[in-house]
Amino acid sequence: MGKKLSKLLGVFCVGLLFALCGMSASAAETQENVMYLDEKGETKYAESATVVTSEMTEWTEGWYVVNDSVTIYQDVEVTGNVNLILQGCLEPDELIDIDTASLKIVGNITGNGSLTIYGQGKGGGSIDHWKVGRLGRLQCDSIKVDTHLCSGYVHSNIFASSIRVSGGYLQSRNNDFIFDTFTMTGGFVRGYFIENDDAGDENTVIISGGIIEHGISVHSNIKVFNSTIGIIHSDVASVYENSIAVTNSTVDNISGGDISITGSTITRGISGDSIEITNTTIESDDFDFTCYVTASGTVEITNSEISGDVFASLGVTVNSGTLDRVSCEGNVNIRSGYVNGNIMLGNKGQIVIGAENSSEAPVIYGDIISYEASAPVESVWIKSGTVYGDINTHSLTMYGGEIGGNVTISRTDIIAGENDDLYGKNGMIYGGVCNGITASMGTTLNVFGGNVQYVGLAAGCELNINGGTISSVYGGGNNCVVYDYTAGQALPADFKPYDMLYLSYDLTNKTVTGLLGGNVRLAQDFGVYAPSEWGDQAKMEVIILPGATATVNCFRFTGDLLVQGTLQASPDISTNPMVIGTTPYYAINADSETVASVSAGDSIVWDGVTFVPEGEVVTLKSKGTGAMHWAAQPAYLNVTNNKFYMPDEVVSVKASALPLEATPTIQVDGEKLTGFTAGEYYSISDAIFRPTGTTLPIRPEWYGTTVSIVKLGDGFATGDSFAQALAIPSQSGGTVTPPNPGGGTGSKPDPDDPEEIVIPDGDWEEAEEELSQADSGDTVIVETDEDDTLPDEVLESAAGKNVTLKIKVGDSIFWEIDCRVIPKDASLQDISLKVSMNTQGIPSKVLCGLPGSHTFLQMTLGHDGLFGFPVKLHADVGRGNSGKWANLYYYNEGTGKMEFETAARVTASGDAAFTMTHASQYAIVLDEKSHTLSFQDVGEGSWFQDAVEYVYRAGLMAGTGDTTFEPNAKLTRAMTAQILYNLEGTPEVTGEATFSDMNTAPDWSVDAIAWAQDTGVVAGMGDNTFAPNLKVTREQFAQMLYNYAKYKKYDLAKTSDLSQFPDEGSVSDWAVTALSWANGNGLINGHENGTLDPQGNTVRGQAASILMNFDLNVVKSVA
Repeated sequence: MGKKLSKLLGVFCVGLLFALCGMSASAAETQENVMYLDEKGETKYAESATVVTSEMTEWTEGWYVVNDSVTIYQDVEVTGNVNLILQGCLEPDELIDIDTASLKIVGNITGNGSLTIYGQGKGGGSIDHWKVGRLGRLQCDSIKVDTHLCSGYVHSNIFASSIRVSGGYLQSRNNDFIFDTFTMTGGFVRGYFIENDDAGDENTVIISGGIIEHGISVHSNIKVFNSTIGIIHSDVASVYENSIAVTNSTVDNISGGDISITGSTITRGISGDSIEITNTTIESDDFDFTCYVTASGTVEITNSEISGDVFASLGVTVNSGTLDRVSCEGNVNIRSGYVNGNIMLGNKGQIVIGAENSSEAPVIYGDIISYEASAPVESVWIKSGTVYGDINTHSLTMYGGEIGGNVTISRTDIIAGENDDLYGKNGMIYGGVCNGITASMGTTLNVFGGNVQYVGLAAGCELNINGGTISSVYGGGNNCVVYDYTAGQALPADFKPYDMLYLSYDLTNKTVTGLLGGNVRLAQDFGVYAPSEWGDQAKMEVIILPGATATVNCFRFTGDLLVQGTLQASPDISTNPMVIGTTPYYAINADSETVASVSAGDSIVWDGVTFVPEGEVVTLKSKGTGAMHWAAQPAYLNVTNNKFYMPDEVVSVKASALPLEATPTIQVDGEKLTGFTAGEYYSISDAIFRPTGTTLPIRPEWYGTTVSIVKLGDGFATGDSFAQALAIPSQSGGTVTPPNPGGGTGSKPDPDDPEEIVIPDGDWEEAEEELSQADSGDTVIVETDEDDTLPDEVLESAAGKNVTLKIKVGDSIFWEIDCRVIPKDASLQDISLKVSMNTQGIPSKVLCGLPGSHTFLQMTLGHDGLFGFPVKLHADVGRGNSGKWANLYYYNEGTGKMEFETAARVTASGDAAFTMTHASQYAIVLDEKSHTLSFQDVGEGSWFQDAVEYVYRAGLMAGTGDTTFEPNAKLTRAMTAQILYNLEGTPEVTGEATFSDMNTAPDWSVDAIAWAQDTGVVAGMGDNTFAPNLKVTREQFAQMLYNYAKYKKYDLAKTSDLSQFPDEGSVSDWAVTALSWANGNGLINGHENGTLDPQGNTVRGQAASILMNFDLNVVKSVA
């Protein structure tokens, strides 16, 4: 009994000892050669590991293994370096029957040691419950010792000084891991890492692999590469002071201090102090979310694509890449790349576009504007590239590139010497192409080179032209002066200054010629001076043009002042205007006989009084005046004494300044006059006519009289002819009889004969009366000014009648209405007659859609909307375009496109007549051919209709006949050579093609094939043949277009992956690059069945579509 009790007490004491030590009797069980995956994922073995049981709550230094489902219901204390192996499926992706061990601790892991956790399966990707459920698992409330996870699955919060993750899966209990230091080289984590508030700020968090699904927020510097992370945040007291470096990783959001991103993908945004982005894509997979890059300092972008907005307080630099919009309070430098939207700057911000050594010029599709509404940015520098939008700036400096929109330049205000370097140099154009510049009051613009389409000057502006070309200049009146040092070479030949003083300096001949047009008020003491180095050889003449008014106080210059208009004093002085250094001379009308000069003693007749000039020889200037009112041709008389000071009078002298038109030889033919030139202007007994044919009906008042017929000159190349005196017989009983020398008017004409009634000064009441009483076939001509309106009452009086209403508006526009088409009893409206030429109302992006690269003019009508019936508008597009076709396109604001309206042949006088039914903003495209299509095999709504219309009007492809295009005919090599030759503008070819089979080439293709051989754009067949009639496959056409793009040095970088097409394998090796480029630029796409069909023949309809896309997507993206 005593021995048994003693034995039982012994067993009890041993058990009690184990319990007090936190171990069960079985804790001493070990497992030999236990496999695990180390931090590199390599298979290793522990020689011996203690098997963890539910009673084991103290882990000391050594190896432990969990090989069954174990639950510990209290904290576990770790001392020393503890290595824990979680036994589980070796290949979790395979469906194999294996027991998976798990350890659940209802409590925490604490102590002063460290814990390294290993598993036996690699796993992979995100946390998938099926996968991780087959791995060894550790689950507890929290781990409070330094932890290193190498493999396996841990589901626990971690609050430790040091956390390392090399592999496996780590999932937090409530999304938090709090640490002092953190390193990650692999694995997958679901949770948010937060640095301990008491941790030092000098530590660096390094993440060199793995995936963090949620994010990390620290006070330290962060380095990330080859990883995927939800959110990265590094700050101290909300002030960004730490750095974040991300390389080859994927991150949702990043915020911190100085941030460097390389070779990564960001799916939400970046915010920090200074941000550098290289070879990175920032793009959201959420359609409704806009990505962002926000910096309190600067942003630098290189070879990256940002589908979102970039904002920086101090500066933005784009070395290459693509982004949506830029906002910066500081300076912006766009060296290369693409900006798809606006660039917004603070009103003190400056921007530089392009770089001298950049291989790819930048493109900005939006505007360059200030944050503040209508406020300009400080300065814009353009070295290369294209800005399609508008620019509003204090200062523009342009060395190259192109501005497709309009530039508004505002004078820089001088405040206590601030901005002195910009004042007087608001615009500096050294090169490039600019669509338009609008200079606000007081701005100075200097043009040294390049091409500026339009310059609009406000009051007080100064334009200095030292080179380049300017298509049109419009002045702003008071103190608006243009100094042209190219002797007029930079401006169009027919340039006429309006509301400005234009001064042309001929540096070779040392002459200054000034032209003042419109209404200009000059400064109180205004001077025009020749360069001092010219000395006494300088010659100077200033002309106040007809109809112009110059308002001056004191006008200083050395030379002659010719007053064809009005010279008057400023209203704030009572005396006559002072002209110092010259004596004014005034315009006088030429009469008939030509004289070279008027000398002292010659007679001049004015208002029936004969005057005799005193003093020196008086010379008539042999120049035209530009008058367009068909009055007698003016000549000029230099007045040498005050007796002949008559600026507002017309004086007659027998002189003519220009070659005269030939004297008419009109004849009477029954009740008509015959022998006129259609479209030219004539004066018959002081009434102006423009016959549409070779005849005019004889007006009633002409019968029995002798009429004076003068063929009017244009005021530039020719003067008015001498008058033809033509006797018109009297009319009696409907029979024309010879004239009666004794006089008499004969009987009245037959009231049924057509009449032409001229109503001056826009008298609409008289016009209404004449139209209501007009007989069938009559024509009523109303002369008025450009700001007038055609009243609806006038239209109602003529509705439905066989009467023609012609309205002459100003000098170069007239309207023509066949009143038969005016609907009766309809609700008619007033029609504004204003027509503005060379306007700038159509967006430049829309104008890029016009076919080809033909010259065009913009025209805007003052009327709004439909007329209610067809009208014919005659517009003056310039004599230099005589014989060409004026093709009218209107801007459809609904579709945002230019749509073809009609075409008109330009007459010898420069007139083009358009029939239209509505008012709009128009573009008149001048071409050698009409853009009206007559192809009967191009059906309305067919898939190739738009493309055929585009390439035909652009001159890229012609029809196979007058009425056929043959869209389904196969393209030949000769046709392809001709197409590319057309693209090049059909340059002159000096040599001949040397192919042996040129005798089989169509005649129309000979020059094109010679050019293609010379440039290498289309190669031969390798046996010295060209095979001009051989059909062209789709991949061959792509290769030829690629060759041409390479020849033109267009951008070839944009490509696509051909693996998207199921027949990728049928692409010839030599065509892969070309087809990838063609598909990437939207030139050649797949068929409806998804195939690319590289070996299929190219038909003409497909070729038209490909060419249209090439012109719009490749050629015009460069232009």
